Amino acid sequence: MKNRLIPGILLIFLMLSLALGAYLANLYSNLELKKAESTEKAVVQNMEANLIKYDDGVIYEQQFSKCGHVIIAPFDDQAALIGKSPEELKKQYTVKNGYQLSYQGNTLSIKHKINDWCTVDKEKCRLKEYKGRVAVYKGPNRDEDVLMRVTEIKIDSLPEQVRNAIEKGEYEFENMERLNDALENLDEYL
Repeated sequence: MKNRLIPGILLIFLMLSLALGAYLANLYSNLELKKAESTEKAVVQNMEANLIKYDDGVIYEQQFSKCGHVIIAPFDDQAALIGKSPEELKKQYTVKNGYQLSYQGNTLSIKHKINDWCTVDKEKCRLKEYKGRVAVYKGPNRDEDVLMRVTEIKIDSLPEQVRNAIEKGEYEFENMERLNDALENLDEYL
């Protein structure tokens, strides 16, 4: 009877060992699965954290090389930035084209170096002499302006003080509206 009892005990021990082994394998498998899921979630969250979102701030800074002015302006195509990573945007807005991008604290900064005059300087205009008459020129400075029109006012008909001021470039205005106001005052010398 003793001989029959030993195989029964061994069989029970073997079954308990197999059940314990299966339980531990299942437990280990669940831990690995949870670990993998948490790693995947962290990767997805990190990827989402680096994407431009609707409520992220965008600072667009235009740096004009010819006049040195810096203008902070709204970015015209802000909707096209949403859902893209800074790396994707750097491929689209390249350093070669004058762009420099950085993304920190939910704010995308876009610096754009433009080899031109700013719009304020492009709108400048001035009175100058052209073939003995007062003429209207438009452009950022006296050396790079363009003749817009010639008036009927003869430069010699102007008082000496006004004539000298025009010749020295002192009749410069920020836009055509202001220049036209000044021209109305000179109409009396027609």
